[in-house]
Amino acid sequence: MSRNGLRPFLKLVFLLSGLCALFAPLRSNAAFYVETGFGVGELRGIDKMYNSTAGSTGLGLASNLSLAATIGNPNSLVQLHLGLQQRLTQGGASGTSYSLMTTEPLIRLETPRFYVGFGATPLVWTQKGSSLGTSFSPAKGAMAAYAEFGLLWRVVPFFNLALAGSLEGVSKSGVNSPFPVAQATFQMRFFFGEGNKGGGHRKYDGWRYPFGVELF
Repeated sequence: MSRNGLRPFLKLVFLLSGLCALFAPLRSNAAFYVETGFGVGELRGIDKMYNSTAGSTGLGLASNLSLAATIGNPNSLVQLHLGLQQRLTQGGASGTSYSLMTTEPLIRLETPRFYVGFGATPLVWTQKGSSLGTSFSPAKGAMAAYAEFGLLWRVVPFFNLALAGSLEGVSKSGVNSPFPVAQATFQMRFFFGEGNKGGGHRKYDGWRYPFGVELF
């Protein structure tokens, strides 16, 4: 599939995932959570989007914030999670800072031990400047998409931890830039309301995992 041909597909993913995220709270058995992650990130292929001579940045700050709901039977082996994720990746090259910020629908499939997720969005902002105080500007006409993978530690029913990695890319006018944008983060998840039963009757690990705790 050509780069131009990929854009309608990304827009469809954005629309469908956005509708799913919107109507997910209507499910009576949904459990809600807030998840935040911090770590390191890197932007590659930045030349076109940022009009830069640099090809990539060094390692910088990476963060994300998600609001999501679990859908379906809380005791099933695989759960569907729907929500929204705000992503920020920063890096520097030759004394200039570069940042990418996106707001994306979140679609996640999760087992008791790991999860995979993806999303796509036209809500893209970029920042370029000699300091982090430079304001963000919308990247009009751009589409971003990401995929993620996380290793899950279900500490207690209302609190989970995870180690996660993700790759993100932006396409504008048939050009992929920046691409890829990588994040490696430490995630903290807090269930609230009915969601403090977020794991259903699944076993949780306690604070000693992974030392001698069974996998499922």
